[in-house]
Amino acid sequence: MAFRFVLKLPGVNAAAVFTSFIYGVTYPFVTPFLIIFKITQVEGVIFEWITLLVMLAYIIVGMAIVKIFVVRRTVSTPEAALKLKE
Repeated sequence: MAFRFVLKLPGVNAAAVFTSFIYGVTYPFVTPFLIIFKITQVEGVIFEWITLLVMLAYIIVGMAIVKIFVVRRTVSTPEAALKLKE
């Protein structure tokens, strides 16, 4: 997603192979958010708010998934006793 944002910012040629690949790979992740923000374009510079929102949303979802797995992890009795002393 960061590559997409950086490539969109200066208005890199979308027909280039690498750029086209990055846009193609990231498009499915951006699609659900396309109606939220408009793309801001000023003198050839494209500031895509959507990409920033997508990165934030997926970071939050990822952190939530990690928290779920950490909560479900079994804790041994000595480890629990050590944590209670802290």
